[in-house]
Amino acid sequence: GGGHLYWVNVAGKTVIEANLDGTGRRRIATGQNGPFGVAVSTDHVYWSDAYAKTIVEANLDGTDPQTIATGQNDPEGLAVSADHLYWANYKGGTIVEANLDGTDQQTIATGQNSPYGVAVSADNLYWANNVGGTIVEANLDGTDPQTIATGQKGPEGVAVSPASASPDAGG
Repeated sequence: GGGHLYWVNVAGKTVIEANLDGTGRRRIATGQNGPFGVAVSTDHVYWSDAYAKTIVEANLDGTDPQTIATGQNDPEGLAVSADHLYWANYKGGTIVEANLDGTDQQTIATGQNSPYGVAVSADNLYWANNVGGTIVEANLDGTDPQTIATGQKGPEGVAVSPASASPDAGG
């Protein structure tokens, strides 16, 4: 128990936190320009502000918000792993990797066709090319990108389920 659900309201310019059943909703960030993507780690919530061209990090309750990346090219989806943050620059056609505090930003994929959603697993990074209609899988450092789905119609969100034990593992 104790978990929370987070979402962004682009038109409302807000970041919302709620209980997992949707109750207890409250705005934890207001006055954002264009919040699009949101990701949560064990102790921080991150969101992209496409119109401000920034990535923001805050405590899980929204306190102490810090802009940790600026000058992005329409950042949309983002994902967080234990030690890295990843986001898609929609207009720039790039995928960026950074430390959790935004330092050491590296463009790890270029030439993408309007990348939008991003997801990360223990071993791979995934993103949706919205205009290109593809889903791409790559190594965590962006190397060896493979198109794993084509012919999609405007894909945006991408998510990866957590790894779990196989059914016959006795757990």
